[in-house]
Amino acid sequence: MNALIFDCDGVLAETERDGELRPRPGIARLAMEAYRNGWRLAVASTSEFELVAAVLEIAVGRGVASKFEIFAGDVVTHKKPAPDVYEFALGHIGIAAPDAIAIESSRNGMLAAVRAGVRCVVTVSTFTRDEDFSEAQLVVSSLGDPGGERTTVLADRGHVEVDGFVSLETLVTARAASRAVS
Repeated sequence: MNALIFDCDGVLAETERDGELRPRPGIARLAMEAYRNGWRLAVASTSEFELVAAVLEIAVGRGVASKFEIFAGDVVTHKKPAPDVYEFALGHIGIAAPDAIAIESSRNGMLAAVRAGVRCVVTVSTFTRDEDFSEAQLVVSSLGDPGGERTTVLADRGHVEVDGFVSLETLVTARAASRAVS
């Protein structure tokens, strides 16, 4: 069994000029691809459950959101960069860390995943673009979408091929690659 674990902040783009929140490119596509291939889907966030559930529904739609298990900030004492929320999520869904991959958007989130033994792909934002992501397998501008926004690879420590967008195959390769020890 495999698991794809998203961070709440990593699923939404920054607020657009019109004030509307929009999903980050590739989130819904990648979640559905993972689900169709038998992967467990989860969100590991330090935000409150209600906010996470609402953001997830905006990002992937009600149908796909219903496939996720949500582990929000109220289930653990220590927040990211502590690994607690990832360790809790992995234990609850019965997945070993090597069988999971995280999509994070900040250094603290990446550190939480890595400290829990989960390999991590980072999708940066305007706010996190200059953070140190040296422990991540792959750092990209977004997950991208076929025929839509193309991703830019910012760092590739796992020697992962990305041809315009991050696919489930990309994540499997990133997860299998040896990662830097933090």
